[in-house]
Amino acid sequence: MDQRVLTTRLRLARHGLAAFAAVALLPVAAVPGDAAAAVSSTPTSPITSVGKLFTRAHEFSDSANCTGTVLNTPKHDIVLTAKHCTVGIGKFALAYFAPGYDTSAKHGEWTIKGAYDGPDDLEVLVMDKKDGKNIQDVVGGQNYQINVPIGGRVSIIGYPSSDGHGRPYYCGADATVHV
Repeated sequence: MDQRVLTTRLRLARHGLAAFAAVALLPVAAVPGDAAAAVSSTPTSPITSVGKLFTRAHEFSDSANCTGTVLNTPKHDIVLTAKHCTVGIGKFALAYFAPGYDTSAKHGEWTIKGAYDGPDDLEVLVMDKKDGKNIQDVVGGQNYQINVPIGGRVSIIGYPSSDGHGRPYYCGADATVHV
């Protein structure tokens, strides 16, 4: 499936968004009850297929924007992130993705070849090859499903802007997805 087909399916399958909760891009709400006790966030070890999206305002300054996740796809070159993270980065010449980031880009800086707007706040990034290899072949990817209801315990890895050290955080919550 090429990127246009994937994007089209994302646009048409609004209920498929539930599958992307696993990659930290859907708004979730704690199940009614003791909501405060249900949500926790703690520093964790990085996962190679989850990383930070950076923009480079100029050659000596990097700014971390958001979290991105490598998806298991046929072409091995897709990263899913939030659309609001890519606003203002033009043709991506000043942006890169660092998978498995944990205070440094241990798996390299991957440049963005193109992007497709998904529904709501989803953005599908197509990554350039690095040293002749696709990103998924180097760091692995996360599986996804479309049109599958989700509920119960949700686990999310992300890079909050409040952590100035660039560490990934784990957040677990009993949740329902609002689509």
